[in-house]
Amino acid sequence: MTLLYKNKILLYLFIFSIGLLSSFGLPPYNFFFLNFISYPFFFWIFLFYSKYKVTSFNLGWIFGFGYFISNLYWITNSLTFEDIFKPLIPFALILVPLFLGLFYGFSTLVFSFLKPKKNILSILILATSLSIFEFIRSFIFGGFPWNLIAFSFVNHLEFIQLLSIIGTYAFNSIVILLFTLPTILFFNFKRNKKINIFIFSVLIIFINYFWGHSNLKKYELAEKKDLGFRIKIISPKININRYFQNENPSEFISELINISEPVSSNETLFVFPEGILSTIYFEDLKKYKNLFPSLKESFLLDGPHEFKGHD
Repeated sequence: MTLLYKNKILLYLFIFSIGLLSSFGLPPYNFFFLNFISYPFFFWIFLFYSKYKVTSFNLGWIFGFGYFISNLYWITNSLTFEDIFKPLIPFALILVPLFLGLFYGFSTLVFSFLKPKKNILSILILATSLSIFEFIRSFIFGGFPWNLIAFSFVNHLEFIQLLSIIGTYAFNSIVILLFTLPTILFFNFKRNKKINIFIFSVLIIFINYFWGHSNLKKYELAEKKDLGFRIKIISPKININRYFQNENPSEFISELINISEPVSSNETLFVFPEGILSTIYFEDLKKYKNLFPSLKESFLLDGPHEFKGHD
């Protein structure tokens, strides 16, 4: 560790690596336990550099960059299906994670002004600071609420039932606090105090687990109600080049209707891919009701990405 403190390049490579490691806690891997390694290291290193504001910012930024460059692979992957988008892959691979990493950088910069110390309060403040900037990330500059660290528990429904009470970002703060708690092993606390904190933390985790398990059981035993309609998700195979050919929207809509195969027997909600009618404003959709000659009274154009009506 001394070598890291003396060599900035090694330090930044290490912080990038633990950000990368942390990303494997998210789907599809869901190795959430890796965060019990990455977050304590992140916090511990940050304590030694918190008095240097530029370094504090860089540590958070690089950690965020490492975190996002791995778990946003789906963006670059989506650009490989059409040749027209392939030149954008380097920008999506590097610039998007760099931009999102800024929010981690600003959170650690703000935290550095609070003069963190080796105590639980500092862990709590860091978790809160990170979550506040994650919340800001959800709506600023268009909004990118992707890949919160709380998503590490999506495969463990018992743990995330708490979301229904406190919300996503409060839960995200608790998750960061939980992952960072092992740092107390290196604090100058008495052994009894460390043991008490450990026991208390485990007790809270078990209470939350059994409470969540109870909620899920109640849901499974609840009487299922027929809502009287079906949901049909339509995934049309339409070449992306058609979006650049100024094609009449009527042709798109007619093709979507044919793919959906609507009939008048059952009420159905049709869900189409986002952006499938991207060239049409919401106010203009009603102009195309005449495309439903036999079901004119049954269908309602409810937005640019979905139709309500009968199937």
